Amino acid sequence: MEEAASPPSSSASAPPDCSVVIPTYNGRVWLERLLASIRRHRPDPQRVTLEVIVADDASTDGTASWLAAVYPEVTVVRNPVNQGFCGAANLGLSVARGRVVQLLNNDTEVTEGWIERALIHFNDPDVGAVAPLVVLMARPDLIDAAGDGYSLAGLPYNRLSHHPSASVADRGPVEVFGASASAAFYLGELIRDLGGFNRAYGSYYEDVELAFRIRWAGYRCVFEPSCRVKHHGHASYDHRKPQLHRRVARNGERLFWSCAPRSWIAAGLAVRLAYLGLNMARGLSNGRAWSILGGLVDAWSDPGLMWRRRRENLELAARWGRSPRLEAWPALFPIREVRAMRRHLQHRGTTTTAFPSPHTVSHASAKPSLPAHAATVAGCLDGVSTNRPLRP
Repeated sequence: MEEAASPPSSSASAPPDCSVVIPTYNGRVWLERLLASIRRHRPDPQRVTLEVIVADDASTDGTASWLAAVYPEVTVVRNPVNQGFCGAANLGLSVARGRVVQLLNNDTEVTEGWIERALIHFNDPDVGAVAPLVVLMARPDLIDAAGDGYSLAGLPYNRLSHHPSASVADRGPVEVFGASASAAFYLGELIRDLGGFNRAYGSYYEDVELAFRIRWAGYRCVFEPSCRVKHHGHASYDHRKPQLHRRVARNGERLFWSCAPRSWIAAGLAVRLAYLGLNMARGLSNGRAWSILGGLVDAWSDPGLMWRRRRENLELAARWGRSPRLEAWPALFPIREVRAMRRHLQHRGTTTTAFPSPHTVSHASAKPSLPAHAATVAGCLDGVSTNRPLRP
């Protein structure tokens, strides 16, 4: 992780119950709304102690001076040069002292009671992460992410994306694969030991890669629908750019081979190859084939890197003295989720003018669009087998 320029002034005090870490780059306009919502809905300090950390990724919009004047209670750490989302997030995580750490995109807003129910889950020694219900800022009746999922085809996705938020309102917590980094709670000790996000991913799927490591270390993730966060999102990257599709293809291939257990690879290899073939066929029609192929070449240009990461994952369980939480098989291909994501992406288009820079907010919860015909892959099943109600 990056080192902070100076330690927080409150370092001598007792560790808080939760550290809220907010990576930002030239995002003052969004921070104004987020920090106002945190101040408005901050829990009673007699029940929950909280520290807020803004990790400024070399902003040039006066973020640091504005925070010092308007939010003196906020700890600010700053990268001297722009490091991107992973670098900024890891900087904030490196100084977070809380028993639990929440990562928030700067284009989110919290709601009343967003934190208390999430913290309760960490009383369970098996829980390493909690995913709140993330709804769309402009349409809070629609879900942005109800945790992350992963299919045997090697496809990460936002659970229940663009489904009605009322559909989960009366449900209890369930176990999910992982938490979207737009608004995720992590066990502080665990996230510090794991070293935060893998900067080799740059952007896209870094939260899914972290979710894999959490499960390899023997911990699970819980989705808590009563914790609600609003997210603007889905506008930080131009989906027309070839380099974006190349990076997505590279990171997706790395995930499958370096993180998935061998049983998942054996069960899903055929459907993954079918998906890659369909994706390449679509790429030939829309001019993205070379970007996709380039990403696959990038992933396999150093196979030793993937095998080393795989060995490190296998060692995590031994290091923590736990059994990996990867025994249940997910679906081969999540048809319902794919269709919902495609509707959502088509609805929003590729507008990027809302943000002055690709690093203004995290892309973490915005999984890329998918081929229209991909859902026809034979043998597909809907849902994820790890999405089961919690045991009493």
